[in-house]
Amino acid sequence: MKMKKTITTYNKLKVRLILNKNGKKVFMYPSIRKTQFFIKSKAKPYLKNDFIITIRVIYLDGSQNAGTYNKIEDLFWAFKAFIKEYLK
Repeated sequence: MKMKKTITTYNKLKVRLILNKNGKKVFMYPSIRKTQFFIKSKAKPYLKNDFIITIRVIYLDGSQNAGTYNKIEDLFWAFKAFIKEYLK
């Protein structure tokens, strides 16, 4: 029987958000919950103001996954996919 993996304080993913507008980058290093809050409540105004948002997820084994998005739907989908990949 395979146990379902959950995210705890001991096995957290590292998430990096990069906000990019006209070549100027702002780096943010939020927790997973804060990233989820940012995407749900704050990302849309940034995207409307011509920002491009990059999510970079660093897994515990050192591998990483990243994507750059300019639509809120794609951003939601990507974040869910990154978390789902980790919880496999």
